[in-house]
Formats: sequence, C-alpha cells, structure tokens
Amino acid sequence: MNTKFQVLNDKRTPVQGLFAVGLESEGVLFNDTYVGNGVGIGYSFTSGRLGGENAASIALEKSK
Repeated sequence: MNTKFQVLNDKRTPVQGLFAVGLESEGVLFNDTYVGNGVGIGYSFTSGRLGGENAASIALEKSK
C-alpha cells in the first residue's frame, strides 16, 4: 500500500478503488510482531480515518 492506504499491484501502482486499513495493512508497519500497549488499535483507528478520507476525496473528484 502507499501513504494514501491504496493497495498496490505487482507493478507498485494503485489498484483503482481498493484501500487497505487496520489489520489488513498493519503488517506494513509491524510485520508479524505484536507491539502491545494498544499500538495496534491506535493504528487501526488512524488508518481507518485517513484511508476513509482519501477514498472519499478520490470519489468526490470522480463525481465532478
């Protein structure tokens, strides 16, 4: 995925309309290691909000 939480294909270009947040994208940061202390849930909330904002922004641009 990229910094907008868009899923990338094998050529490292975004797959149109596909986003990954929370647990589905967490391996990018933590691999298979449990960090603990709520870090994972905090990332899930933050990535969900940011990914949702980016998805909405792209959807609104296409509707113009």
